[in-house]
Amino acid sequence: MWKVPRFLKDEKDYKNTVNLIKKHFYDLKDIFIGTAVTSDFPDIGWMDMADFIQTSNIIDDNLNLAKLDLYYIATNVEM
Repeated sequence: MWKVPRFLKDEKDYKNTVNLIKKHFYDLKDIFIGTAVTSDFPDIGWMDMADFIQTSNIIDDNLNLAKLDLYYIATNVEM
């Protein structure tokens, strides 16, 4: 179910992302469940994801809402 390779093509970025997720896995799982229960469990809709993104302050010069929208769509498209 891991769809990150659809939008992370650079091998170094991919490895760094995997390591970061492994490091924070349990916290991320708790956040996911907490967000999913207010959305369409077990999925998280885009509006709930956008709320989480704004609350988390993860938007910066390298990651904007347009990119996140593209990534969200890429992970939800069935190939």
